Amino acid sequence: MTAPFIISLIGAIALGVAAVFAWAALGRQSRATSAVAGGAASVGVLANAIYVGWALADHGPIETFRQYHEATLLLASLIAAVGVGTRFAPSLRGLDGLLFLLAALVDLLALALSSPATASPGYHGWFISHGLSFAISGACFMVGGMSAVAYLIVHRILRRKQGLTLMGKVPSLEALDRFTRWMLTIGFPIFTYGILTGMCGVAHRKDIEQTAWYLDPTVLLSAAAWLVYAWLCGSLVLRPQIRGRRAAALATWGMGLVAVAYFLMGWVSPIHR
Repeated sequence: MTAPFIISLIGAIALGVAAVFAWAALGRQSRATSAVAGGAASVGVLANAIYVGWALADHGPIETFRQYHEATLLLASLIAAVGVGTRFAPSLRGLDGLLFLLAALVDLLALALSSPATASPGYHGWFISHGLSFAISGACFMVGGMSAVAYLIVHRILRRKQGLTLMGKVPSLEALDRFTRWMLTIGFPIFTYGILTGMCGVAHRKDIEQTAWYLDPTVLLSAAAWLVYAWLCGSLVLRPQIRGRRAAALATWGMGLVAVAYFLMGWVSPIHR
C-alpha cells in the first residue's frame, strides 16, 4: 500500500472512532468515553497534518496544493480541527460527532484522489492563496452545513416530541443557528477570493485559450454555490426572517454543491487537470 492510502485510511479510521465515541458520550456522560473521542480525533488530525507538512517540505506549496489527495487531507484536517474546538464550547456540545464523521468521509474520499497530478501548466505564487482559500472556505461551508443538518434534526425531534431525553445534551437551536451563520459569514468572502484568483489564473494560462472554461463543471457548480451563499448571507442581514429552518435547509444545499464541485475538480474538470 502507498503512503497516501495508508494516511487516508488511518485518518478515516481514527476520525470514525472519534465520531462513534463522541455520540456514545452523549448518552453515558462518561469522561473516559469523551477522552477516547478527543484522542482519536487528535490522531486523525495529526496524521493528516504531518503528511501535508511533509508534502509541503518535500514538494513545495504549489505542487502540494495541486495534488488533490493532499488538498483533500487538508480539508479533512480543518473540519476535524473545528470539531475538536466545539468540544470546548458548552453551547455546541454534541456537534463534534457529526463533524468527525464528515471529516472521516472526506478522508475516505481522498483515497480516490491519490493519483498524481499532471505536469504543471505554469502556476505561480497566486495558486497558493487560491488553494488555501478554497480549503478554508470549503471547511467553513461544510462545517456550517453539518451544523445546519444538526439544526434540522433537533428541530424535527422537538416538533415530534421524540427523544426528549437528549435535550440538554445537544446544542440548542439558537446555538446551532448562530454557529451556522458565523461559518457562512467567514467562509463567503474567502470563497469569493478563491473564485477571483481562479479567474485570474485562467486568464494567464495559455494552454486553455481555446477551451470554453466557463462550461467546466467545477466552474458552473462553484458559481451556483456562490449565488446560494450570496443570497443566504445577504438575507441574514437584509431579511432576518430567512433564518431558522429555512436558512438551515439552504446551508445544507450549499454544502452539497460545494462538496460536489470540490470532488468533481479531481475527476472531470478539464481546467484543473
